[in-house]
Amino acid sequence: MKSVKIIGIVLGVLLLALIVLGMIAPKSYSVSRSVQIKSTDSSTYTFLSDWNNFQAWSPWLKLDSNAKVDISENSASIGSVFQWSGNDSVGSGKQVRIAQTPFSRIENELIFTAPWESKALTNFEILSVTPQTCSVTWTLLGKNDPISSVFIMLSGGMDEMMGPDYELGLKNLKQKLEQNK
Repeated sequence: MKSVKIIGIVLGVLLLALIVLGMIAPKSYSVSRSVQIKSTDSSTYTFLSDWNNFQAWSPWLKLDSNAKVDISENSASIGSVFQWSGNDSVGSGKQVRIAQTPFSRIENELIFTAPWESKALTNFEILSVTPQTCSVTWTLLGKNDPISSVFIMLSGGMDEMMGPDYELGLKNLKQKLEQNK
């Protein structure tokens, strides 16, 4: 009987700890990385805005060479869609272009359908540094439900989880754009 009481107390303390973590864990996140590229803002924008180029620099699609990708016919305009389905490393979902300002900004809604469901926003800010160099900032913005917020907090935070992927993606983008010169 004493062991049942101890187990009950331990489980109660763990449950209370999870509730407290859920209350103090961040409810939203922002991950942002930047890189300078020897490419004009117009060339960079044109490359980034076309979903047909995403596979050439994406840090995730290389994780599953068998991932199925569908790109809408008009692949560089508002409303265009990049949809994918792959293994657990890649998951499945889609990105929908929701806004763009030529040569300076691209905004997408990111919708994951597996292995979990979630929505976020991604955007690219492109700034001319010199006539032949630009800066690209890639940002992810989203909100966490209470359960996700605890998991993300215990994993080091969304910046810790996604930042390295964004850095790799921007490195790939830089290499692709600079080799095309």
